[in-house]
Amino acid sequence: MSADQSASTPITPDTISISTEESRQRSYYDSIAQLYDSHYANRHALAYRYSVYDLGLRGLGFAGKSALDAMCGGGEGTGYLLRRGARVTGLDISPKCCEVYAQRHPGVPVVCSSVIKTDFPDSTFDFILTDSLHHLPPRLDEGVAEIHRILKPGGYFCCWEPSADSLVNILRKAWYRLDPRFFQENEQAIHLPSLMKSQAGRFELVHAIYGGNLAYLLVNCSMAFRIPTRIVNIYAPTMMFLERLLGRFQSSALSLWVLCLMRKKASQDRTCC
Repeated sequence: MSADQSASTPITPDTISISTEESRQRSYYDSIAQLYDSHYANRHALAYRYSVYDLGLRGLGFAGKSALDAMCGGGEGTGYLLRRGARVTGLDISPKCCEVYAQRHPGVPVVCSSVIKTDFPDSTFDFILTDSLHHLPPRLDEGVAEIHRILKPGGYFCCWEPSADSLVNILRKAWYRLDPRFFQENEQAIHLPSLMKSQAGRFELVHAIYGGNLAYLLVNCSMAFRIPTRIVNIYAPTMMFLERLLGRFQSSALSLWVLCLMRKKASQDRTCC
């Protein structure tokens, strides 16, 4: 199935072969699709997200390029890519999130599917974007392998993820153990050095950017702390200012996220994986 065909040939949940972990995630995100969207598509959360993408994707041309918003949720990343002129397709395992996506981006193809096994042909996309690799453990390598398969040689893959390099990740792990909304067995922050080592035969690193403090926690991730969006709207500008100020003195050890831009190698190293 091509990216263009996906709009007229939707994959329904009954046709998706998924694991127990994925089934649990699908049910969970179906149940919170509207709540999730109200937080992550809040205008301040989008402004934060777009500022991160501007930083990490600076210099890339998207006009006319085919792009996949993988594990897209309600399409927050898609909005950015459309503004940059890309031809976008969304993909998410949650039917309810796909419905939200279709409402937000009418006419943009969205496929209800696991990212671990898609029906896209080899080398379909010029660019793939995600913020959800941390949902894939223990099947992270399978997911990245599929992303590699459907990305064109020389194409770019960008992931924006919670960073396991951060000292604050200790608190994040504790939060995941205590909060019933999260699945600690298959929700893990991404350790970039390990990821790049495992993908050395598939991708080359273009750059990695570390960041995130107050605004990331209290604006972008307000749902996790159960902060009503009406309250977020009040303090968001202040948090954004403080994050920029604190970010000047921030190291990777104190950064909450990492944005990694990598490029698919023209030919795969036979020693890989």
